[in-house]
Amino acid sequence: MIYKAIGKQMATSVEQVEQVVKSCLSYGLFIQDDNEFYSERVNENIETRDEISALRSKAGKESAKKRANLTPVEQVSTNDEQNPTKESKGKEKKVKEIKENVWPDEILYNTLKKDYPKLFLLKYPLQFEEHQKLIKQFKPIDVKQIYSEMQNYALLDKKSESAYLTANNWLNRNSKKGLIDVR
Repeated sequence: MIYKAIGKQMATSVEQVEQVVKSCLSYGLFIQDDNEFYSERVNENIETRDEISALRSKAGKESAKKRANLTPVEQVSTNDEQNPTKESKGKEKKVKEIKENVWPDEILYNTLKKDYPKLFLLKYPLQFEEHQKLIKQFKPIDVKQIYSEMQNYALLDKKSESAYLTANNWLNRNSKKGLIDVR
């Protein structure tokens, strides 16, 4: 296998690498196919990161396209309007019209509605600002995992009223157990 290369890279013996890999395989942390082993969770995290990156890239391109197509709007200086004794010389400022500004975070938030509909069916559904608080306090991948657990929890609508409070409680519980890190 690849134990020798990993041992060199990690500055450890081949035996230690082999022992760790076998332990991970026995606990189900790694999956083995032919002469390869991998972590399903790491692969899922990479896919999630790639999806988020693609969404942000798409949103950035759309935002740049919108900025390039903005039309100028003429606007009279507010100083001339506030001081009627001063004669206006007809100078006007051209200002770019800023239309609806959609940030990548809002686009990602909107995908949550599609991926985790139970969070939005509770008495107090998840709000954008609440989602942002969770993302600032915890790693996005951990927040996504909790959303997924909430979506799959059969009694969510019977035992929970607030999506934010439930997610926050579950994340804090996992943090106290050492399963996740707080930022």
